[in-house]
Amino acid sequence: MAVKPFIASDVPGLREIVNGYGMLFKQGDVRQLGENIVSLYSDRELYGRIATQCAGRAQEFDIEIMVGKYIDVYGRLLQT
Repeated sequence: MAVKPFIASDVPGLREIVNGYGMLFKQGDVRQLGENIVSLYSDRELYGRIATQCAGRAQEFDIEIMVGKYIDVYGRLLQT
């Protein structure tokens, strides 16, 4: 599987998932979005680093891991 970098708007929800892993740009700031794209395109090392970070972050949201976390939460709720 080829890993890819992730660029997202710096908005609640996405900020918490992407910050420190992918690249964020101010909501509506097309110039900053463009600069992020150009940076990734022109700097292969940056592209690789961000892509690897994003792939690692995506693993945290793997369906099996997420289902296990939900089962744990529901199990704790049922015990109270």
